[in-house]
Amino acid sequence: MEVCNAKISDPEHNEAAADFAARNDIPTAAGSDAHDPQGIGAAYLHMPDFDGPTDFLEKLPEARIWGEYRDHVGWQPGRSS
Repeated sequence: MEVCNAKISDPEHNEAAADFAARNDIPTAAGSDAHDPQGIGAAYLHMPDFDGPTDFLEKLPEARIWGEYRDHVGWQPGRSS
């Protein structure tokens, strides 16, 4: 479950998702929601190396989430998106 979305300006929304996941024993993840170059890398997981989908799911609970809020830049005249 995504509990860190870097485009959420109000941290209480991410905190509510994290609380729900913890109460329901759901593995957590992060998303940069990068719809613009500045958003790339705004949120990610530090986790052990894994080998395939099953191993990923087994190691996901060991992941540490990192993220910071980055606003959408949006389209600007004369700039490709």
